[in-house]
Amino acid sequence: MIEESEEVVYRTRWGRTSIAAGLAFALVAGIGLTMFRGALAASYVATSTSGGLTASGLTTDQVGAIVRAIPVRNANSENYDEWVATFLIGHGYANSVCLTEKATLFGQTVTLMLTAGDDDPSTNEIEIEGLTLNVYDATTYLQAQGMTYINKNPGDIAIPGAPTAPGASPVEFGLEAQNAVLRGVTARVSDAELIHLPNVADLKANFLVGDRECPPVK
Repeated sequence: MIEESEEVVYRTRWGRTSIAAGLAFALVAGIGLTMFRGALAASYVATSTSGGLTASGLTTDQVGAIVRAIPVRNANSENYDEWVATFLIGHGYANSVCLTEKATLFGQTVTLMLTAGDDDPSTNEIEIEGLTLNVYDATTYLQAQGMTYINKNPGDIAIPGAPTAPGASPVEFGLEAQNAVLRGVTARVSDAELIHLPNVADLKANFLVGDRECPPVK
C-alpha cells in the first residue's frame, strides 16, 4: 500500500460520497459544523468512490497501520468488501494539505478541491488529534522512529487518542511505531473518523469544472 522512499469533541464518520468535505473537515478545519451533526453523525456503509489526498509533510506521535476489509456499496446498491490500509493517529501535525472529490453535474465532471497550510515544509501548522484514515493506496517517503513493530497482530494495536478500527484479521499486516515522519504524501483515500476538530484559518475551497487533481506535492 505504501512505497517507502481529556476532551472528545465529536466522533463522526462519513462516507466516500462526501470524502473531500469530510476529510477536510477532519484534517484542516471545523467548517460547516452544524451540517455534520445530523446525517453524518452515524456510521453507515460508504459508496465505492474515492477521494484524492496530498500533503507535503506529516509528523505523528505513536501511530499504527493495519490492513482490513471495510464494507462498501457500488452504484447498483450492491455491498461488498474493499481492502484498505487504516492509519491510526492519536496526535500529529500536517502541512500543505489538499483534498479532492469528483462529481457529475448535468453530465459535466466537477471537482471540489480543499486546501490548507502553506508552502513551507518546515512548518507543520495543521494539528491533528484522534484520526483514523482509510487509504486505498499511497506514495510517500515514510520514516518510522523509535520502537517500531512490523507485522504486529492488528488486534493488539491500540493508539492512545485515536478511534478504534475493528474488523482486521489477526493474520493480516499490522504496523506500530513510536513516531513517524512522512513527506510528499499522495494517496487515494476512502473515509475517516475524527475525535477532535482542528481549527485552521487558511482553509480554501474551490469548485472547479472538469476532472482536476491536487497540485504535485513538493
